[in-house]
Amino acid sequence: KNDLEHRRAVSTEEGRAFAEANGLIFMETSAKTAYNVEQAFINTAEKIHKNDLEHRRAVSTEEGRAFAEANGLIFMETSAKTAYNVEQAFINTAEKI
Repeated sequence: KNDLEHRRAVSTEEGRAFAEANGLIFMETSAKTAYNVEQAFINTAEKIHKNDLEHRRAVSTEEGRAFAEANGLIFMETSAKTAYNVEQAFINTAEKI
């Protein structure tokens, strides 16, 4: 939340480094001003795990869930092809932003 600079627990540099080290998206956003909110959803949609491509998985469900839990992240399996959990993934992401 880039509009709450005085309440930061992690610097921009630390957040960016963590995201890069763990293959995550890093974006500063503001619900108050709408800064980068739409782009955050677009970037998230592009990265959402696709559970209908089992044969192309690089990380198992269990590994993904464990990583998410260990790092305070959302974990959901989705499929753009079948629309499985896609709407809920956006809702969950919006609630976290």
